[in-house]
Order: sequence, then structure tokens, then C-alpha cells
Amino acid sequence: MATLAGGAALRSCTVWVHSRGVYATRQKEQFSLAFIQAVAAAAGCNVTRADVDDESVDIELIAAHNPDDMRPSPHLAIQAKCTELDSGEGDVLPLPLKLKNYNDLRAPCHVPRLLVVVCVPADVDAWLTATPEALVLRRCAYWRSLRGFPPADTETRKTVHIPRSQRFEPRALAALMATIARGDTP
Repeated sequence: MATLAGGAALRSCTVWVHSRGVYATRQKEQFSLAFIQAVAAAAGCNVTRADVDDESVDIELIAAHNPDDMRPSPHLAIQAKCTELDSGEGDVLPLPLKLKNYNDLRAPCHVPRLLVVVCVPADVDAWLTATPEALVLRRCAYWRSLRGFPPADTETRKTVHIPRSQRFEPRALAALMATIARGDTP
């Protein structure tokens, strides 16, 4: 049994340094949520996480309330995905999406929903670098609203094409929240 600073005992801890299979999927999920939270924090948004992902919503962002505005703060629901299969080439990122997610995201709803795809390097060790000077999350994320998209013509998956011009970054998120605050949908 190891001892921590202050004399507390450390019983047992399993650490997965390089995970594969199910663990790799969880690792990508957690990284994508952390990436989105970092962007939200930089844009001044609050974050809530869904305990259960029944409606294809992993995380909800809430813009800071403007005390001079009588309207409620804008909310944005996000389905997060993560892929290492992005070549970075072309004007769009093709992403196969489960049919349930596709249908949930295209349906009209009170709170606008976005698909946010975080693209990471294939090498897990390259995802994050932390130094005294910088915290670097690699690589980037893109967003797409599927609201109003047509019904899928497949039974299991639908490939969506996400414009690379729609990077999910603090300025873009602030602009999305301003759009929602005006009563428009992204």
C-alpha cells in the first residue's frame, strides 16, 4: 500500500495508459467532451452534462446571462463525436452517424442541437501536451446543425458531411449563441 502526501493511504488504482477497444472509445468520448468544455469556457459559456444520452445530447452549453436583456440565456445542446480518421483534406469531413443520432439531431426541438466532431491524431500521446507555457489539445473540431435534414435512406447509419469552414472554436461558439439569442437557429 502506497502513502500519499499527508499520510493518506492509496489502496489500489488501475491506470490504462494506452487503451484500445472499448477503452479507446471511452477515451475519445471523454476527450471530445473536455475539448468542447474548454471551448465553452473560453467563450464564457456554462456547461451541463447529461447523465443519460437518450436524445443524442451529451452536453448542453448555456451562454452567460446579459442582465440588460429580459430574454433567457441561450442554450445549445451538443452531440459529441471524436474521430482519428480525418485526413484533413477536402472541404467537408464525412462522418458516418448512427441512424438514431441522425434522426434525433434533425428533428425540430426547443433547444437547438448541433453535432460537434473532435478530430484527433491517431497517436493518443499526441492528443494533449501540457507545459508551463501552454495546454495544447490536438487537433480541432467542426460543427453542423442537422435540423431539417431529410429522412435517412439507410437502416443503420447515415453519413453526414460537415463543412471544414465550421470550426468549433470560442469565436464561432459566441456567434452561435448570439444567433440563438436573437431567436434564430444555427
